[in-house]
Amino acid sequence: MKYNASMSIIKIKLIETEAPGFPVTLTTNDSKFDSIDGFLPPLPSELESSLSNWQLAYNQLDEVRKIATRISPKQTISYSSLEQRELVKTYINQWLDSDERQ
Repeated sequence: MKYNASMSIIKIKLIETEAPGFPVTLTTNDSKFDSIDGFLPPLPSELESSLSNWQLAYNQLDEVRKIATRISPKQTISYSSLEQRELVKTYINQWLDSDERQ
């Protein structure tokens, strides 16, 4: 018996408008469902700040890798990229689970 491990890819298209929030359209790479239209509220401040903190932590790791051969003190951020990644993931999931309507 063969097992087909193909996975569907779901794409979320965010449509920017003048109004707060985002009309969205979900599509898939296969025919498992038709496109679905919906709405997401504006990005919560927690998501924006956690994304910004993750980017800072990640970029700092890249800077440290660039100077790894030099001995030079570098200011460090007091949180890890991994911790920030998990926060971003949590806040994105909360945002996507939001049931606010326009």
